[in-house]
Formats: sequence, structure tokens, C-alpha cells
Amino acid sequence: MKEITVDFVVQSEHSARSVGSGSLDVLSTPMLIAYMEETAAGAIEESLPEGQTSVGISIEAKHLKASAIGSTVSVTATVNELTDKKAVYSIVASQNDLVIGTAEHTRAIVQVDRFMEGVLE
Repeated sequence: MKEITVDFVVQSEHSARSVGSGSLDVLSTPMLIAYMEETAAGAIEESLPEGQTSVGISIEAKHLKASAIGSTVSVTATVNELTDKKAVYSIVASQNDLVIGTAEHTRAIVQVDRFMEGVLE
């Protein structure tokens, strides 16, 4: 299975206070999920034919521990299944070897031009 790890430094604009998901200056759950999706997308992007990309269609995430502004969060996405229509991942986020979040994530493989034609305005 293909696996990729990406490190993210928690910025103040990633905090719960900044994104509106809480009142504390710690990594917000929406940004943790964004880190997870970015890592997952990167795991398969180079293997997709030209004109195709992946889009997130489901994620079941758990945010287990708080991370301070300025800390480094490592996100590892493991591709468990890859077909011409979808990719399924297990994702683990950690800080200093402590698991701070987990997720199961699915991304659809789409043709960019056809996908964009269907975007609602």
C-alpha cells in the first residue's frame, strides 16, 4: 500500500478561535481534517492520468488531543484501496509520536472538465 507523510506547522489562522469552531488558540478540528485531506490527495495525485484529480467524498475523523500554535503535526495517509473510481485511506495524525487524530477517508477519482461542468452556481 502506498503511504505518504506530510508535516504541518500549526499557524494561528489554523486555530479553533480563527476558524470559528471554538474559542481556544489550539489546532482546530476543521484544519486537522484539511491537513488529512491534503495529505491523502497528495498520496495519489502523481499516479492519476492527466485531466484527472481526486475529490473528498467522505471522512470519519477523530480529533483526540490538542496541539499548540507553532507545533508540528505529522499526517500519514495510507492508501488501502485504489481503483479508477475511488481511493480509500487510513490516516493518522501525530505530534511527537503521540497520536492526535485518526480518520477513514474516501476520495472519488474524477475527470476535471466533467466535474467542473456539474458545479452548482
